[in-house]
Amino acid sequence: PGGVLREGWLLHHTNTDTLRKRHYWILDGKSITLYQNESSTKYYKEISLSEVLQVRGSSHFSASSLPCNSDVHSFELVMASLVFSVHAGVDGVAWESAIRQALRPVQ
Repeated sequence: PGGVLREGWLLHHTNTDTLRKRHYWILDGKSITLYQNESSTKYYKEISLSEVLQVRGSSHFSASSLPCNSDVHSFELVMASLVFSVHAGVDGVAWESAIRQALRPVQ
């Protein structure tokens, strides 16, 4: 099983760097890669799915972590030392479920 499961432009920030960054995310069966643009082979970061401990949907955010405005991020990727807060807009649910599926061991 390989190939691209989902791809698209997403905004994110982390718990250590609150500056929002925009990258072209590509999810495959092993990792999520954040590229500078759609056609570039240069990437900003690669997240191995084995590093992701949890995918938290917006219903699981603690109220204290939510900003006052309505621009709420769609989901969080929780890793041992880092939390990615991802802004996916209308695609948030689809991204969240695609990542959850990719995290499931192949039966």
